[in-house]
Amino acid sequence: MERLRRLPFWARSVVRDDEAGPIYLTADGAPPATLPPEGRFDGPDWVYYSGRGTLFGTLLDVELARGWTLRAGAFDSSWADRRSGGQLALDVDAEGRYRQIAFVNPPSAFRSRSGEARLSWEARGEHATHRLHASLRAKHRRQRYDGAAEIDLGPRRWGDRIDLPEPDFAFGAQSRDAVRQTGLGLAWETRWRNGAQLAVGAQRVDDEKSVDRTDTGAAQTRSRPTLGYANGAWQVRPGWVVFGSATQGLEESGIAPQNAVNRGQPVPAIRTKQFEAGVRHALTPQLTLIAGAFQLEKPYFSLDAGNRFTALGQIATRGVEFSLVGSLHPRLSLVAGAVIADPRVEGPDVAAGLVGQDPVGFPRRKGLLSLDWRVPGMDGFSIDIGIDHRGAIAATTDNAVRLPSRTRVDLGARHAFTWHGHDAALRLGIGNALDQRVYALEGPGAYSPEDGRSAELVLSVDW
Repeated sequence: MERLRRLPFWARSVVRDDEAGPIYLTADGAPPATLPPEGRFDGPDWVYYSGRGTLFGTLLDVELARGWTLRAGAFDSSWADRRSGGQLALDVDAEGRYRQIAFVNPPSAFRSRSGEARLSWEARGEHATHRLHASLRAKHRRQRYDGAAEIDLGPRRWGDRIDLPEPDFAFGAQSRDAVRQTGLGLAWETRWRNGAQLAVGAQRVDDEKSVDRTDTGAAQTRSRPTLGYANGAWQVRPGWVVFGSATQGLEESGIAPQNAVNRGQPVPAIRTKQFEAGVRHALTPQLTLIAGAFQLEKPYFSLDAGNRFTALGQIATRGVEFSLVGSLHPRLSLVAGAVIADPRVEGPDVAAGLVGQDPVGFPRRKGLLSLDWRVPGMDGFSIDIGIDHRGAIAATTDNAVRLPSRTRVDLGARHAFTWHGHDAALRLGIGNALDQRVYALEGPGAYSPEDGRSAELVLSVDW
């Protein structure tokens, strides 16, 4: 055995007494006409979040023999919610009056154990390098959730102080989900000396899910899809590379939002398809432009007529994207990107007029610009600006309400230095520097105010 590298890792996260502000809903599905007072918590002090999580595992890299390599990883992720909950502000009117509902969940838990091993063989020839990969993946995830106790806090108004003693919560039964997934894959890639490359692969997945829910009872589902991919690139001339790819995937897609009747319920793993083609051009040795076109297909989840978060059709998204990354000057770094897309929902409910053609929360355009300037004469000191733009989005499943476009500006300053022989950095960040207060979408027809201007000071040290 010529080489063995092992990298164990461990992380611990603890959150205590994180106040859960209200999610606002109006009678017509539009955001409230005005914004609530900033910096106030409209809720009882027993509606908060406390929890802790742990992530640990090991990465392994072994050279078995000449041309043969084994790479493997094992991961264990868990999270326990000691207290969680939220608030719904219903039928908010123009004067800031509403009826407030608080809900508190019993302790819940999530745990995922996963691992992957990949055996690779490499052969170097005069004109090309070939690699063959065989992989095995496995995952077991368990989750316990549901059983919230709801408390009607009655009519309220923005800024009202709520000082109610913590009640004895009548928690309900909890739901349980378990997922077992294994995948066996085979892939081949070739890189030619002229700069061309090609990779193809396939994976056979066995996905089994068992659920025991308070509303629908116990059920089991199983699917065995075969997922494939192919990608390639070719340097047509110095500084110019064309590329393309086609990929089938199986991905997790989050949980139902707080205003759904099945709030917190995990959404099943979904099948996706993605196609992409484009060109990469080195404008200068330090600056690269990438432009491409893409198409993405996946199931569409939103609220149905019964306010249940469920699959309502398919999303087909076609668009173009651009990025510019590198240095404009020895002291000025740039990251810029833009996406122009046309997402469309397809399915029987769209044809029947029950669901709008525009998926909730998907903008037709997005853009970002980040600049970092290393100040001359001040070693280790830099200033930066970030601009994030998002176009208008549909805010309700029927597309009757839209949120307008918004642009956010963040500023920062960073000083890198050495502290007792260790690399360190002190960074001051000003978030939402223009103090634009708007509503963010928390789910179909559900809103919360985005944070106003904020400041953050972070000290980091490498040990």
